[in-house]
Amino acid sequence: MNILLLGSNGFIGARLARALSKAGHTVTGICRADGSGRQSPVDHIALDFDDVNFNDAAFMQRIEPAVTAADAVINCAGILKEQRPGSFDRVHAEVPRRVFEAAVASGAKQLIQVSALGQRAAGEFIASKHRLDDDLMASGWPVTVLRPSVILDPAQAYGGTRLMRSIASLPVLPVIAGNSGYVQPLLLDDLCRLIVRLLSVPPSGPRLFELGGPHVIPINELLLQLRHWLGIQNRLSIRIPHWLMSLSARAADRLRLRGWSSTIQALLMTGNTVTATQNPWDSFGVEQQVVNAAFQPDGATPAAVRDARLGWLIPLLRWALIVVFTVSGLLGLAIGPSTVEALLGSTDWVTAARIGGVLDLLLAAGWLVAGRWGFPPLESVARLSMLLILLYTAGLTLMRPGLWLSPMGGLLKNLVILPVCWLYTDRRTHCQ
Repeated sequence: MNILLLGSNGFIGARLARALSKAGHTVTGICRADGSGRQSPVDHIALDFDDVNFNDAAFMQRIEPAVTAADAVINCAGILKEQRPGSFDRVHAEVPRRVFEAAVASGAKQLIQVSALGQRAAGEFIASKHRLDDDLMASGWPVTVLRPSVILDPAQAYGGTRLMRSIASLPVLPVIAGNSGYVQPLLLDDLCRLIVRLLSVPPSGPRLFELGGPHVIPINELLLQLRHWLGIQNRLSIRIPHWLMSLSARAADRLRLRGWSSTIQALLMTGNTVTATQNPWDSFGVEQQVVNAAFQPDGATPAAVRDARLGWLIPLLRWALIVVFTVSGLLGLAIGPSTVEALLGSTDWVTAARIGGVLDLLLAAGWLVAGRWGFPPLESVARLSMLLILLYTAGLTLMRPGLWLSPMGGLLKNLVILPVCWLYTDRRTHCQ
């Protein structure tokens, strides 16, 4: 079959694309990135659903050949955080709906919508997906709506699943005070095998399946299981009250912080488990793997452990840089002529110190806001920081090479700050 896959370079879509190709299907993907950074058997059309203008005929013209050729359309597109008001609805409902409508008009035989299990009251992430689900169930089209619980994969993690790994790898494990939500985690490979199987059994009309794994467990227990899988032995933990989780999530939304959000907080608090009695795994002959077997203690690869720790180290280091540039900038503005003379041998450099203080404060502001509202790009702020640090270091070395031997380590610290800044010059490092 010719399959059009929306969100083909994401956590679910990338694995599903390989499974579909292996099953003999021809897949064309639509995703935010062009897929060039990953090995993939799929031809990708680069398109950000959040930027689509429905009044622009170019949108449908770009995807029309793939839509017209499609025997089936599968939607795996999703975001965990809005870039601007209405992002959830555009990405989760409006654009997929237009693509589904065009595909049905062109003769597509089957549609599959990968939604999410949960209650609409948990937030707009779930609510936006369920609005499209409702429209599809009322359409009369040959559509299958899938609502999975938490999806795990030992080989990779993205978004919410990556955050869970990162939380599990913290030096002190945060534990939700009182009762955490319950989840019914399933493995990504099982989901992909089910979707491949569904393509061979097209529906006569709309159908909806809730999907979960074999076991229901509290989220606190899932975090502890992931911690053991990562090989972390210490049992230090701290209880986090519900009000503090809610407050921090709202702050993260306002500041547009990556990773933590009201969406993730709602999942941890409320969880999601299957309530329907129908079992699609048995109905379609797909045997599920047990999550515990895939996440045995000490079973994580070194790369998985490193990625889990980078999940919290990357944002922590960014905040450390904000503090460093802020303090450095304030000191540069407040430094007196006598201090400048003691450091550089002349009071002629007071103005330069003031200018350096202003530049450091501008960099601190850049690190704080970069990427949160689209401008400036964090990569550009990181490169500019490296350039200015190199200029500072070179200039001070020429004027007073003895500063390298200062017991306060003023210049030596730059040897640490430079590689930390370099981490943020590649978007793939900080945008997972």
